[in-house]
Amino acid sequence: MMDAHFTRHKKAWENLAKRAQDDPYAKYALYASRTLAVKHPDVYLVGDNAFYEGAQKINGFRESYDEPTALGWCHMHSGHEFFEKGEDYKGIPDGKPLLFGDLKLDKYRPTQARRIYPEPYLPLIDYRLGPLALTLKTEGKVVTSLELAEMIYFQAKATGVDVDHLFLILCDDEEAYLVNGGNLISVRSGSSVSSMSGNPVLIFNEASVWYPMMARDDRAQNGPLREVVNRFVKRETEPAADEWDLALIDVLKDVSALDDDAKFRMAALASVRAGGWRFHPYARLWKGFVPEEDLDIDISRRLGLIREFDRLANSVSPATAYLIGVMGDGTIEERLRCLSREYLLNTGVVREAEAHGWKKAWRLESWGHLWPCGLMEHTIDDAFRSRTGHCVSQAHMIAGVLEMAEIPHVVVNFDRGGVKEGVNHHFVLSQDGSFLFDDGIVNFREVDPPTEDYGPLLSFSIGGQWASTVGDKLYGNIPSEKIAEKIDQISNALANRFELRFYADEPSKKTLSKDGFIRLLETQAAEYVPLQ
Repeated sequence: MMDAHFTRHKKAWENLAKRAQDDPYAKYALYASRTLAVKHPDVYLVGDNAFYEGAQKINGFRESYDEPTALGWCHMHSGHEFFEKGEDYKGIPDGKPLLFGDLKLDKYRPTQARRIYPEPYLPLIDYRLGPLALTLKTEGKVVTSLELAEMIYFQAKATGVDVDHLFLILCDDEEAYLVNGGNLISVRSGSSVSSMSGNPVLIFNEASVWYPMMARDDRAQNGPLREVVNRFVKRETEPAADEWDLALIDVLKDVSALDDDAKFRMAALASVRAGGWRFHPYARLWKGFVPEEDLDIDISRRLGLIREFDRLANSVSPATAYLIGVMGDGTIEERLRCLSREYLLNTGVVREAEAHGWKKAWRLESWGHLWPCGLMEHTIDDAFRSRTGHCVSQAHMIAGVLEMAEIPHVVVNFDRGGVKEGVNHHFVLSQDGSFLFDDGIVNFREVDPPTEDYGPLLSFSIGGQWASTVGDKLYGNIPSEKIAEKIDQISNALANRFELRFYADEPSKKTLSKDGFIRLLETQAAEYVPLQ
C-alpha cells in the first residue's frame, strides 16, 4: 500500500514540475511549497524578511506570538482593524511588537524533516524550509535545524549584524549552522564551534547562494560568500539520489529559475502566502502586480493568486498523498468520512467556550490563525505542523486532496456562509450536490444536519479557474464569458437548496439573481481583463 502512496506522490511532483514549464501559477507554487529543490532558496529569506520587518514594528505581534494555539485572540478581537487601516497604522492599541532579540530560541526542538512530515516523504525533494511565520509557532516548537538556523539569522539581524556577513549552512546530515562574521554557530548548542558534523550542501543568505545540486553559484559576484565557501567546503558531495530524483531535479533547476526582479518578488510573496495589509511590508512587494485599491480589499486579486499557488503547492505535500491513502476503498461516503476524521485529528482545534459569536463552543474543526487574518494563507503542510489555516486555506487544502482523488468539486466563498452576518466563508461543494466540506468537517446532504448559511456568492475556484463575483469587483483568471459557465456548475452543486444570488456592488449590497448577474457580466465584458 505504501508503494502506491509513493507512486502517487511522485506523480504529483512530476505533474507540477511539467506544468511549471509553461504555467506561472505552477512555478510560484513550487515556492509556495517551500521545497529546497528550487533554483532560488534566497527567495524564502526575502519573503520571510518582510514578515520579520512587520513583526518588529507592528503592535500586537508579540501578543500573537505568545498565544499558544492557532485560535488567537488577536484575530478574534481585532482582525478587521488590520484590513481597514492605512499606511500609518501602528497596530493594536496597548499591544507590543515582536522583538526578535527577545525570543527564547532554546525552547525550540530541532529534528529531522522526515519526523515532521507523514509518509510518503521524499528526502531530497520534500525537505522544506517552512515560512518564518509558521516555524515560530509550530506545535510543540518542533522545527528542522535549518528552520532554527533561520530564526538565529533574523535574531542576529535584529541586533544590527551586517547581513552581508550572515550565511545559513545546511549539511548533508541535515544539521544546520549560521556563519556570523568569523564565527560558525551550531544550531544544536547555540554557541561557536570549530567544525561541522557533515559536508555543506547549501550556503545562502538573502543576496547570494552556493548550491551545487541546483547549479547555483554566486561566488564570482559575492566576496563574502566566496570566503565562506572556501573556508568550509572541503569537497562537494553528490546528493544521495536515484534516477527519479536526479531527473526531477534537472527539471526543477530550469522551471524554478526566476530571470527578473518581478518574478523574484512574486515568488517571495508566494513563499510566504502573503496577502497582507496596506501598512505591512508585504504591500511593498505587491505594488506593481495589482491596482492600488486592491490593498484595501479582503477578497482581493492578491488572495485569488495566493489561493491558487497554495492549491497547487498542496498537490505535492506528503500530507495530501497520506490522506489519499487513509481514504482507502469503499463508498464515496465511507471514504470521505475517513478523510474528514483523519484530517481533523491532524489539523483540528477545539474552539474554546469564549467563541466570540463565530461558531459553537467546543466544536472540533480545522480553523485557526497564528497571526491576525490576512497576514498569510496556509498550506496543508502548515496545518499538519501548527493546526492553522482559516476557512480560505482549509477549503484549498481539502480541495487538493479531492483533486488528487479525482472527486469533482468547487471551492466557493459566500457572504455569511456558516458563521454570522457580515462574515464571509469559504468551503467546498461536490459538483453533484451530494456533500460539502466546511473547515474539515464533511456533511452529506439528506444524512447530516445542514451546516450552511448562504448569502450572496463572492468568489469561486474550480480546477484552477477563479473569479470574484461582486458586481463592482469583477476579476479573475478566466474570460468573463466563462464565468457564466462556472456559475452554472456552482448552481448545480447547490442542488437547488436555495437561489444563487450576487451583489450588484459592494457599497449598496443590492443583490442580483443569477440571470441578472449574467447580464451584468455581459455589459462589463469589455472592462474585464483576466489576470495572467
